[in-house]
Amino acid sequence: MKHLSALAAVVMVVTALGCNRATPPPSDTVRFTPPEAGPSVDPDVAAQNRINAFMFVAVVPKVQSCWSRLQGSGSVVFKYTYRRSGTNWVWNKHEVESSTIDRGQDAAAIQCMTEAAKGTSFPMEAEEAARRSEEMNIHWEWPVPFPGDVKTLALIINGGGGGKECSKSCVKCDCPFIPGGPGVVCSCASACSGYTAPCVLDANKKGCTMRLPVCATGRMGGFGGVIVIASKQ
Repeated sequence: MKHLSALAAVVMVVTALGCNRATPPPSDTVRFTPPEAGPSVDPDVAAQNRINAFMFVAVVPKVQSCWSRLQGSGSVVFKYTYRRSGTNWVWNKHEVESSTIDRGQDAAAIQCMTEAAKGTSFPMEAEEAARRSEEMNIHWEWPVPFPGDVKTLALIINGGGGGKECSKSCVKCDCPFIPGGPGVVCSCASACSGYTAPCVLDANKKGCTMRLPVCATGRMGGFGGVIVIASKQ
């Protein structure tokens, strides 16, 4: 009986210790704590150029042949879901998120984009691969009608035809560095690139907690596109 009592006591102690442990954060949680000097490159511009380059090279050539089916003028925003495959993002699905053209044309827009986007992929960045991110959501706006001339399209992608800001469907931890001041002070903000809401600010304002999937928002022509232009020369 003494052995049984001792065993029961050990079980109770182990159980109590287990109950007192902090609950581990969800696997889809992203912690962001910036370096003291802050980022040297605007992450929104970098993300916009990255997705613009991918869309222009992999999707645009296929879209050009069927986008003319759409009538009127305006724009269509698609939400794309890309899934991880090794160290690449691979197309999984997409849907019309918003549209300023006749709603009756959504089916034609989806069919055209499916023909263009299906099977496309692009490489993950090192940070995305390291976080074991499994999914990326891209909210991307396309003009109607679609420019048929590659040079005109290049100007639009390069910013010559558009200064319109993205819809900021993502969230980020905005942590500007103030030289000679308090250093880095963070705040949660809507953004063109980053992660999925909600964003929770640390009590000391030195970082944030956000959630996966990785998120990108933009439009053909929203930011600079030097890489895009070079790819078609």
